[in-house]
Formats: sequence, structure tokens, C-alpha cells
Amino acid sequence: MNELITVAVPTRHRHAKLARFVESFLDTTPEAKRPRLLVISDAPDYNDPTIPYMDELRNKFHYPLVEYNINPEKSGLAQLWNQCIIRSPTDWVLVCNDDGVFQAGWLEWLEKQINDKYLQVNLMHYGGFCIHKKMLLLNGWFDEHFFGGGFEDNDWQLRLSESELNELVYDWTCNWTYMHHNKVNDNNNWTDQNNRDWMRMKWGRQDLHAWSRPSYRRMPEIDWHPLHTKKYEVKYNISSRIAEINTLVNSGRPIYHRGFEPR
Repeated sequence: MNELITVAVPTRHRHAKLARFVESFLDTTPEAKRPRLLVISDAPDYNDPTIPYMDELRNKFHYPLVEYNINPEKSGLAQLWNQCIIRSPTDWVLVCNDDGVFQAGWLEWLEKQINDKYLQVNLMHYGGFCIHKKMLLLNGWFDEHFFGGGFEDNDWQLRLSESELNELVYDWTCNWTYMHHNKVNDNNNWTDQNNRDWMRMKWGRQDLHAWSRPSYRRMPEIDWHPLHTKKYEVKYNISSRIAEINTLVNSGRPIYHRGFEPR
């Protein structure tokens, strides 16, 4: 078993997408080096075919190689990303969309990038990003004020720029070399809810797409999971930077959203 990385995927009512994701995961990972697979099902209906499918998968591969968690209440995507990280036992967590499809060689390539230079490696932008738990101390948790889906990744990008952490991120989404997005006949269960409004309020923005224009922090970060923050502080000997980050609230400092050029 691979003790370096956990592959974690939140899902809801998209059994066919998840099954294709799992199939590609199994097809592209040799058994001896296969990472753990964590599936978090977000408030499924009692007749969701994902439940018996995951039970069958667990019986075949056994814990801890395959773990299946059920969230009883509907969660936002940012909250699910945090739960993927918390529930994964390894330092590195590859957080994926359930409609991602792995390509041959992804694991070998990713293992080569995991070193002291980077704390986040993107295979498919934020549909497949591998993050070290140290990054939660440097940049805070994903913001659970985003109750639905959308803009939580833009928020994270702004915060990376604000804290000057972009050099710790390696994006290799170019040409979808190691993952591609299976969006055909997509049934997207994410609703915007408050996400647009929160993005405007938090970053003092009116236009949510003209990223060449600066943002200005208006709202602080919250330590959403203080017990885990303290655990990571002790484990990695790094102090959380949330207090430092929050000194920038209403400071008037312009923050620019920086995308990543493929390397």
C-alpha cells in the first residue's frame, strides 16, 4: 500500500461518474503501490446505488485500502474538501472530483513532484489537486462560508497570492495529461446558494470574472477545525498563520487572482 498519498473524492447521486472514476483509479495503479481510496457520500438518498456499490468495493479490497463515509447532512464543497483532508491518514491528500478520470502514469509522476519544494500539486486544477496538510497552517482551511459549489477555488487562489504562497504550488493541468474531466451528460448537483454573494462580500468585488482587477479583503478567515489545526501545528512544528492573515482585513491592500501557467 502507498503510505504517501490518500485519494479522496466527495460525491452525491452520481453513481455512474463515481464508478468510472474508481475504475480509472484501479486501472492505473499497481496493487503494491495503490494509495488508499476515501469516498465521502454527501447526504445520499436511501436508494442511492452508490451505497451498495461502495459496500461491494469495500468487501473486495478491505479497509484501509477503501474507506466509505456518509455525511448525513448536505455539505458545501469547501466543507467536503476539508473533510477529505481531515479524514485522510496520510500527509498528502489528492482531492478529486467524482467526474475525474485518471490517465496512465499519474501516480508515478505525482510521487516525483512530492518533495520539499511544493505543498500543492494540481493534476486537474481543483478537480484533482494534491495538498499537504502543512498548507492548512500556512493558508488556513477552505472557507466553509461557501455553502454550495463555486468560487471556493477562486477564494483559495486569492489567498495563495495574498500570503505569497504561489511558489509552493505546481499546476500540471496542461493537456489533461494525467487526469481528464468526464463532463459528458453532466448532472451537476452543486447549487450556487450564497457563493457569489459571499465572494463579493469577502473580497470587495462586484465583477466575479474580471480577475485582472484587484480584490480587497473585507472578511477574516476562520479556524474551522481548531483541534486539527493544533494537531498539525504539533506534528509539523509550524504555527497557524490565521491571525497574521486577518491583519489584512480592510487594510486596503490589493490582492490579485493569479492563475498557474503549466510547467
